[in-house]
Amino acid sequence: MLGFALVRLAMSETGRLRQLSWRSKDYAQMTEKEFARVLQEITTEEELEAVANRRKHLQAPSLKRWSPWQKAAIRLRLWELRHG
Repeated sequence: MLGFALVRLAMSETGRLRQLSWRSKDYAQMTEKEFARVLQEITTEEELEAVANRRKHLQAPSLKRWSPWQKAAIRLRLWELRHG
């Protein structure tokens, strides 16, 4: 995945989400082009769920909420993952 997020999520060996230590731009602050690139690199519903619900997983309710176009892009990527 691309290195864009306030705090990146990754799956640990135990299957739990963990935070990676480096920082960069939050997903909600990306341009449409940047966000589309990130979504295309997501290969599982679990990864997409982690990104879609990053505020909950990171216990960071202060992160910016998704814009309407970002919500639509996430739903579209979910459909693509489910229907090939």
